[in-house]
Amino acid sequence: MAEEIARQAEKLDFLIQSLTKMSRLESNILEVRPKEQNLGKLLEECIADVAPKAEKKQIQVINNCVDNITAFYDFKWTKEALYNVLDNAVKYSSPGGAITLDLLQDGENVYVLIQDEGRGIAPDDLENVKLKFFKGKGAVRGSGIGLAVVDEIMTALDGSADISSELGKGTTVTLR
Repeated sequence: MAEEIARQAEKLDFLIQSLTKMSRLESNILEVRPKEQNLGKLLEECIADVAPKAEKKQIQVINNCVDNITAFYDFKWTKEALYNVLDNAVKYSSPGGAITLDLLQDGENVYVLIQDEGRGIAPDDLENVKLKFFKGKGAVRGSGIGLAVVDEIMTALDGSADISSELGKGTTVTLR
């Protein structure tokens, strides 16, 4: 019972923190301060933060990213967005799977692609997954706030968060 109470308290704490962040971003109380910086450290920290959960599910996180790419971003908030995406990838992937990170550069735009081998998102749900509190059909985990926070952060950074998915094959989130 004590373990379950602790687990539920942790989930509630995460929800409260996410709602607070969302509210502050929406009301422009917190500012994002993008500056040009290398993406290597950001990716390494996010992967390290999600590693314990990935290891517990025997999920391999593959970083195919080149170290010498820079972009204009706010380290703290971009880390929050990327961590949320990676956390979802672990959460919705089957044990023994893999999550792959790739970087693409197209002119001034830099894209971080996070691809999982999870169960995927139903086509009917795909257009709504970034809405606050939306949980797709069959979703049993999560609060429905994580991707809304990601979308809000990326919008504040003049970027974007695009999601593509195929049922039974996985999901790819592209952060620009």
